[in-house]
Amino acid sequence: MAAVQTTIKTELCSFSEYRIYPGRGQKFVARDGKVHTYIHSKEARLGRQKLKAAKLRWTLVWRRANKKSRGESIAKRRTRKGAKVQKAIVGISLEEIKQRRATKPDASKMRKMPAAKEKKERKEKPKTTVIPGARAAPAKMVPRQKMAASRLM
Repeated sequence: MAAVQTTIKTELCSFSEYRIYPGRGQKFVARDGKVHTYIHSKEARLGRQKLKAAKLRWTLVWRRANKKSRGESIAKRRTRKGAKVQKAIVGISLEEIKQRRATKPDASKMRKMPAAKEKKERKEKPKTTVIPGARAAPAKMVPRQKMAASRLM
């Protein structure tokens, strides 16, 4: 059997704006006839003292005023980026700039090609050249043998 969903009638606290479920809270009728409902005695005391709920950080009024609410987060508007427009510089026309931009990558590649080949050749070439005046690597240290215990006696 499917569960039937029912809605529970709730009231809002006159001070903190918290939801008051049935069987909770207290009502206060002022002299002018206004009915104030409070969820706890704390809110009732503060309401009777005529304190502004907006000045207390834990109330929903303050949270709403200071944009601290978790729910219903408003998506930030995205700013549009302006399209780049190429303009002619003094002495060079717009066509010349476009032409230079189109040819530049090819020219730089051609300049880099010989340097890249030379670097590749250097890597492939084995390092067996002997530098004059350089010393040979020292021989490995061999640990000495310990004297036999029988020899000491």
